[in-house]
Amino acid sequence: MSRKRDSLFILNPETGICTRVTEPFFQVDTYCIDGDIIFFNGSSYRTKMCLFQELWSYRVTDGNLRCLYKGGRYNMRGLAIWDGRLMMLGNTNPNIKLFHSEFYQVDKENGRIESFCPYAHSIRSYVSTDCTFGGARLCASDGGRLYFISTIRNAAWLMALLPDKTVIPVLSNEGMVCDFDVRFGTIFFTALYEQKLLECYCSDTVGNYRLISRFNGDVLAGRYVAVPQKHTFQFEDLEIDGWALLPMEYDPTNIYPAILDIHGGPNSCYSEAFFHEMQVWAGRGFFVFFCNPVGSEGRGDDFMNIHGHFGERDYACIMKFLEEMLAKYPQADRKRLCVTGGSYGGFMTNWIITHSDRFAAAVSQRGIANWITVELLCDNGWYNMPPQLMGDVHTAADKLWEQSPLKYIRNVTTPTLFLHADEDYSVPVEEGMQMFSALAAMGVETRIVRFKGENHELSRSGRPLNRIRRLEEITSWMEGHI
Repeated sequence: MSRKRDSLFILNPETGICTRVTEPFFQVDTYCIDGDIIFFNGSSYRTKMCLFQELWSYRVTDGNLRCLYKGGRYNMRGLAIWDGRLMMLGNTNPNIKLFHSEFYQVDKENGRIESFCPYAHSIRSYVSTDCTFGGARLCASDGGRLYFISTIRNAAWLMALLPDKTVIPVLSNEGMVCDFDVRFGTIFFTALYEQKLLECYCSDTVGNYRLISRFNGDVLAGRYVAVPQKHTFQFEDLEIDGWALLPMEYDPTNIYPAILDIHGGPNSCYSEAFFHEMQVWAGRGFFVFFCNPVGSEGRGDDFMNIHGHFGERDYACIMKFLEEMLAKYPQADRKRLCVTGGSYGGFMTNWIITHSDRFAAAVSQRGIANWITVELLCDNGWYNMPPQLMGDVHTAADKLWEQSPLKYIRNVTTPTLFLHADEDYSVPVEEGMQMFSALAAMGVETRIVRFKGENHELSRSGRPLNRIRRLEEITSWMEGHI
């Protein structure tokens, strides 16, 4: 819709001439190279993005451009050359928020796509962190194996697909493999391991790894770094994982304020990887509680699927987790509890303050207030919201309103700060404005902060000064209300 597309170009290093391969409105998603042929997938559109992509080939030597598959069925997530075969990673599910995957083999000549083997988990990392930047390699082949990153329970592992169609873990530490490459049996990767910031590692093919860089070691030198204390509890018939960060200079005879932090998505997950904002709060004397409730990534589609039921089992699960942590840590002051989260975590913060009065302060970040308006205003509303909500404004407006925090705004007594970026088109700033205006009209203490020139990624890849300001706003709001 913005008329900006990721396009495929060929650069001649001798002449410096760059030749466009794809037409201006074609969005290239992923590509791989096989000799003198480039395989790539994507689609051409002007106003409405295509969910199911086409598959193309381009021969560099003679400029032959061919459409191998016209699209219409496959949600293509990546391409790879594996022992001479063209492999495609993706699925056929029109509900893009269910990420189960499958490996497909593609005939290079006629584009015929056949299933190679299914895979029960997602292919890529959905671990939430604020200490990485940029994308990651989806997959790479070496020595008869196809390597890829996958989210397993609470971590991002490096996995390998073998010729016999079995999948084995290669790097299965708690934390997060962020990016990787593999050459001649040696895996080079970046990771958030053992409460370190991002560093480079190398490993053999059976997971014996070692640290090979010290880029960020000095950043944490002499600073308090809280080690996540894991707590697994029972919710319905499920095991739910959560953690606590203990406040700096923790003394079990003292009482401390606490922050409940809720991840986005909801199809993402928290892990034991270093998380800067949580460490800041622990360093300022807070307990920090965080968990992976139902709806989170890493446990398969059944666990992840809360579509059409936002604010129901997920809300009950999160509040059960809070009770578990308060029982486990009686040093957390029940009168000085704060809650925050971004995106889905912002929605859940809005839902919590409209359904509970137990928090002394709340900070809702890029949070949805009204499913009706967000479907019509956000950049992905037409394809994301209907499957997420099991309805749209034309067929189920009453259902959307029932699941909107704004409907229950009269219940709010919690002092609440709203943070939004004015170029956030995933959750537009109007969502925060609705909540802020309603609370201000009711006389509930509130404040809204809008960041110019930032988008939905402010907390992860925003300008450093704005990220600092954001964290200062959140922290000062919470400290000012406990």
